[in-house]
Amino acid sequence: MPLLIFFTLFFSLFSADIYRIYIDESGNCFPGEPLLTVLENEDAPGILAEYLDLEEYHVRREGQISYVSPISGTGYIPVLSFHKLGDKDNFELQKERFEELLIYLNENSFYVIRDLQYIEEDYTHVPNGHKIVVMGSDDGSKGVFYYKTEGDLKTGNIPMKNGEFLISDESMVYYLDKYLEKEMGKGNFTFYLTFDAIPFRQTGGEYNPGTPYLGMNVVKSKLDYLSTNYYLGNHTQNHLYSEDLSELEFIRELNGFYRVLESYEINIKSIETMAYSFGIGELSEEREETLDFYNYKGTYIKGAFDYNGYFASPLNQKKDNPLDVSRIGVDNKSYSKIMTLLENVDIFRSGRVVLVHSEQYPFDLSSLNLNRDDLNYILIGN
Repeated sequence: MPLLIFFTLFFSLFSADIYRIYIDESGNCFPGEPLLTVLENEDAPGILAEYLDLEEYHVRREGQISYVSPISGTGYIPVLSFHKLGDKDNFELQKERFEELLIYLNENSFYVIRDLQYIEEDYTHVPNGHKIVVMGSDDGSKGVFYYKTEGDLKTGNIPMKNGEFLISDESMVYYLDKYLEKEMGKGNFTFYLTFDAIPFRQTGGEYNPGTPYLGMNVVKSKLDYLSTNYYLGNHTQNHLYSEDLSELEFIRELNGFYRVLESYEINIKSIETMAYSFGIGELSEEREETLDFYNYKGTYIKGAFDYNGYFASPLNQKKDNPLDVSRIGVDNKSYSKIMTLLENVDIFRSGRVVLVHSEQYPFDLSSLNLNRDDLNYILIGN
């Protein structure tokens, strides 16, 4: 067999072409001209990323789709921290403002990612062009998660309707359930919990056992709900001043948090982020080393959040340490300032690329729920 014919046959049998996918106004998908040819064992997402001049990027494969997101670029990533719902200036935010903020984010092309996605620089869930933001709440305090009660909100009996507790509209969770889009069945919002006071400030009419509030049915119910629908983060067991603790005391505080959750039969393996209680100030080499080597029954701390009061940057820009990421507090005193910053500061935007892997075309691309905002491509085998 002539050499040229052999290589032609080999190339055609073990290669695939990458096409750009176009989506019309009606949502119909169709490919353009072939752009690249990829051999069978080559890294198709990597070759496409190089073609698009993406220097640094993250790849996530889900079924027959590869999502490719640049991790370098310009702009900030706001990490917004909440504490309570209420009318006081400091550490409280009116429920109307919390709702207004969530609506604003939805209507202005923001996409909320979870804290661990930020730490791992995984923006692959964010449609192209959307602005990235991270959100979470500290302490499990007033107004974070209330059930409707009979009588006093703190100590009153919690009735059931159709076998479930009803979530009060005085609660952050009520508005998150209403406005925060779910990703893979969960909302990207982290509750950094501590047990220095009654978690979520309700007893449900039961006896108050005192710190660390073990064996409370209402706490068990709420932890189950949050771990199923959102994410939990370590805020230490007793909310002591982080900077005042020795390394051994700090480890005991982290361990104590996990032990409380274990007592409530919560799976701790996915709880790999924390927020320093009262902030950390200057992160010492000793504290950073403690976190680098921390391990509680195979659970690690991959990222830690401070309370520095300015918008964070993508970690790729080297302006933030993954163990000392800046958060900015949102309360009634700062609310107007935060909204102005969100409107006027350059926010980091996703540049997501989507690559569909297919043995052949045509097939029903609409079944893949492709987004018109993304840069969509398809790899079709020869």
